[in-house]
Amino acid sequence: MSGVNLSPEDLVRNYQTSGNDAPPKIRNTPLVDELPSVQKLVKKLKSKPPEPVRNFDDGLCGALLPQTQQFVASPNCDFIPQPPLGSTRDLYRRIDARYASDDPICWPQPYNVNYPFLAAIPKRPENGDCTMWLNLTESDMEFTEQGAQRREGVLKKEHAEKIRQKLELQEPQIKTFLEQNSSSLLPELQENIRLCFNHISRVSSSLYDLQRGLTEVQRGWLMIQAYLDFKRDFSRRGLAGKPSPVDPTRMGCFVWNDRDAGLCFSAGLPVWYIRPYTAFDRQVIQQVVEVKLPIAPLIETAPADPPYPPLLTSQAGSDQKFGAIRRASINCFEHTHAFQNDHLPGSYSSSFVLGQSRVVAPAYSISSATLIQTPLNTVSVPTSSKNIAKSKHNRNEVRSRKPGANPPKNQRDIFGDFPPESPFSPAAIRTWLGVNKLIAREGIALRPKVLPVPDPGLFFGLETEARQATFLSMWRHFRPAWLRKLAAGASPLSVDMWRKILAYPFLKASQGGQSKQAQIAHEARTIVEDVMKKYDPHTPLLPPATQTFDATEGRQLIRELSIMNFQYELSYVDSLADRSKPIPSRNISVDELETLTASHRRGRRILINEVLGVHSAQLEPPPKENRGVAATEWKLRYVALKSLWSLLDTWPGTKHVNWKRGIEMDLFKLEGVGREWERILTEFYARSVFGVLNSPATLPHRI
Repeated sequence: MSGVNLSPEDLVRNYQTSGNDAPPKIRNTPLVDELPSVQKLVKKLKSKPPEPVRNFDDGLCGALLPQTQQFVASPNCDFIPQPPLGSTRDLYRRIDARYASDDPICWPQPYNVNYPFLAAIPKRPENGDCTMWLNLTESDMEFTEQGAQRREGVLKKEHAEKIRQKLELQEPQIKTFLEQNSSSLLPELQENIRLCFNHISRVSSSLYDLQRGLTEVQRGWLMIQAYLDFKRDFSRRGLAGKPSPVDPTRMGCFVWNDRDAGLCFSAGLPVWYIRPYTAFDRQVIQQVVEVKLPIAPLIETAPADPPYPPLLTSQAGSDQKFGAIRRASINCFEHTHAFQNDHLPGSYSSSFVLGQSRVVAPAYSISSATLIQTPLNTVSVPTSSKNIAKSKHNRNEVRSRKPGANPPKNQRDIFGDFPPESPFSPAAIRTWLGVNKLIAREGIALRPKVLPVPDPGLFFGLETEARQATFLSMWRHFRPAWLRKLAAGASPLSVDMWRKILAYPFLKASQGGQSKQAQIAHEARTIVEDVMKKYDPHTPLLPPATQTFDATEGRQLIRELSIMNFQYELSYVDSLADRSKPIPSRNISVDELETLTASHRRGRRILINEVLGVHSAQLEPPPKENRGVAATEWKLRYVALKSLWSLLDTWPGTKHVNWKRGIEMDLFKLEGVGREWERILTEFYARSVFGVLNSPATLPHRI
């Protein structure tokens, strides 16, 4: 190939210019004396309109690509966009939150058999409605008074209404298509649109975030339209075997072989056929044109501020690139969740088979939760009198203890509910009461928990009310700093570690002890001091000394802890027990599997948010509202319970005979029947969590 070279004159040597229908004379090598300057001058003076091309092998226009020793020709377009050059390239967003020439909604892409519809994406119109190609400025935003100070707002109502109209017009097309065909892509894109549109129209955000959300709404709409049009029209034309009139409003694609070129040419999609110099022989190319560069104003190439990190480095037309774009859309507004890095197999290990109450095999593995080298908690369990009698040492120790001297700690039954007589106990949900006590746990070795926030049970069963008040005061003091740390990705801690953190005001300076408790105390002090100093160096490490604590505030804090730990355990167990997650198959590529998995995870997160009654992933629940499964109004709780059922239904284990009652029947007006169904769900949930964690589930409570 290195010895072959083409010039622009060579590309048009086979083009007949006499005006008759005689076929052009074919020559394998260009003859310089056949291209005199006079002849070129005559061609320019007497140029004629391009003749229709009846063969994808020929071209209305052509151009040379000397960097790669290739030429490109189009059988149905009179221009040539710059094709992707180089084997690999970085994929990252620009200032308009698009990917410049690597973005299918901005620039023609290499044809990919797994994404053929990208060639049918509508192009930005030169005139007319450009709603789905809009780039935002601050003049397109609406602000509250406080939002204006932060320069955060939402999309103007006029723009939001235009977008909503576009989406509503597309909905019937999607519904009709899905009634007759199956597609995992269309629901994925619809969900992208719904989440991003709700965000940009309702959640006060920076221009940076709004543009990203708007771009993903536009991307979803354009890709859906391209997918529907390709499946209904272009693919049928492509199989007809004869050329169709080109649709100049579509993006088109680059191709490298006859099969793809013939398909797109027959379908009427803009096509640019790239071949090496050595392949130039009998092609009839009517004119040579300059390659259009992917620069402003055609597309935006300026970097974002702050810049987006590259998604990956890959080939321009690869599954990996298009899959990465899909996954970025799926996770557009999915901020780093405090718990997401802990939902990996191994944070808890268990020998318990879900729903069977049977030990089948030992198992143990290490998770990200143990990356902080903290000793795990040894959970206190009620000890039977039979076991005490077997221990002479314990019996003698009890007998020798003097009344009133160093009284024993009150031990709370970890499978029981909060003590109802305590002023700090939040309100229990009646259908969740006692579900942990029903678990068949004989012969099952308990395992210590790790939790993102303190176990609510740590605030009960203490020796004195003063110590209880100190624990609550310490958590109130430490809470803001820890929640910020947790949002940044801090690992959960063992219950023993949380006990020492809450007892921080009582801890003495480390004296280098080697006992387990001394090590835990030392690490607890280190955690408290590091977290508090990074949060605010001027905040004192100790809370104000107190002997009492407000009961209302205490109930709110403990209720918040119960909801947060419930969310964590539900998310974690679902990540292990879910049997509906995508699995490898011969029919899908590795990249497609990753994309389907990302979409599936988002669906599970949405269900968990609905269980909690929130609209997005957040750490703490609303401070003064009972939502989701904790809602007091049955209609609201029923909606959350159906989402909980959708999660639990994919978990293994024996289901009750009335398991589907709340799904197959409408129980909105049948609260009594609904409560029975709710109890079925809560008992199954408690058994399943114990089966994975080998410890009782943290149950949600009300204010």
